[in-house]
Amino acid sequence: MNGFQSIASKLFDYEEGRLSEEETLALFQSLVDSGMILELQGSHQRTAQAFIDAGLISFSASDDGTDP
Repeated sequence: MNGFQSIASKLFDYEEGRLSEEETLALFQSLVDSGMILELQGSHQRTAQAFIDAGLISFSASDDGTDP
């Protein structure tokens, strides 16, 4: 299974409520780190933002490629 298929499978499992809290946070951290979160529907983006705001996952401005 390639990376996209793996993430798609994990997103499906998340939407079906089959991921543990730890797996959910790892998924969303991966989506934020890769920038893929910006390609997903708004509900996923809002969930990621809520996790960031709660300090459960992180977003570094330098990860977006805009910092020297």
